[in-house]
Amino acid sequence: MTGHRYSHHASRVFNGLGVGDAIVRQASTTDEAVLRGGGYLYFKRSNGRPVGPAGARELIDGQALKPLADGLFEGASQCFEKTRETLVEAIESHA
Repeated sequence: MTGHRYSHHASRVFNGLGVGDAIVRQASTTDEAVLRGGGYLYFKRSNGRPVGPAGARELIDGQALKPLADGLFEGASQCFEKTRETLVEAIESHA
């Protein structure tokens, strides 16, 4: 996952995603979103289950998930995907 150690929360989120699965982020003003998620709530695209905002944000900021550039504005993303490449990087960084 791009060569550095991630927190337990981020590792749990990453390991809970299958290759090709993605995290979707949604703007929110809830306390959890503001305090831990940078103004966003996160959930898995495959089943809609919530994902811990601190772990999701850490993975996105650390570029361990590939942005899909599917946001409303150019260059913006609301989905971040676990790819074969991000999985290989994660394995190699912990070898």
